[in-house]
Amino acid sequence: MVNKVLLIGNLASEPEVRASQTGTYVATVRLATNVYAGKAEDGTARQHTDFHHLVIFGKQAETAGAHFHKGQLLFVEGRLRNS
Repeated sequence: MVNKVLLIGNLASEPEVRASQTGTYVATVRLATNVYAGKAEDGTARQHTDFHHLVIFGKQAETAGAHFHKGQLLFVEGRLRNS
């Protein structure tokens, strides 16, 4: 089995970075992705927006805290976990 996800969207929040009890950095962000949902009666495109809660660990979490900002376009590759 493969558990792999690719997301392209805009950051809906500033990253929140903290250090775990073991000293590992952990960042959390929300990513908004848009899906085309057909045309409205007036002919304009409709979109549906999904929000994804992302958790980033280690050096990548430090990088997220330093360089990611709300509204920024982001390409994410990772695995999906439902809780």
